[in-house]
Amino acid sequence: DSTPTGVPMIDEEIKAEILELEEVEAVASYRYGYTNDGISYKGNSLEGASIIGADEDYFSVTGYIITKGRLFEESDFEDARKCVIIDTTAAQSLFGSDDPISKSLEINGDVYVVVGVVDKTDAFEPVIEDIDDWYTYYYDDAAGKIFVPHTTWPMVYYFDEPYNVVIKAK
Repeated sequence: DSTPTGVPMIDEEIKAEILELEEVEAVASYRYGYTNDGISYKGNSLEGASIIGADEDYFSVTGYIITKGRLFEESDFEDARKCVIIDTTAAQSLFGSDDPISKSLEINGDVYVVVGVVDKTDAFEPVIEDIDDWYTYYYDDAAGKIFVPHTTWPMVYYFDEPYNVVIKAK
């Protein structure tokens, strides 16, 4: 029911402190979870997908670019809109060759509208030093990713989750 002792909550103040560090170029916060069978579109389901509650900076910090549609807008965050951005893997799995923009998919029985499709930039090249890194960067992407505004996250999982932070070094 509360944050463990000694664990700081990530908020705008903490993000600003991180951004002040000389080695840091950018910082984003996000929430993260999985779903085994909770995402579907007209009978197609996405099993083992990651669901990420992204903040305004998440896509630029993590090396994603928009390939169709748009990124989240300020009003998506303010109104906790039930909209999603999907990666190209999820787009292919759920929609095949159909254009997913403005189509509705279900997450745990709730309807969300697809507003964008993203893909990693060619410039994003993670360093793989062990099997854990491989799972983080490659295996994790195999089922696809669904992004919701971080303010919408509690509607997906029906509970709040502490934020994680991703940092882009200079």
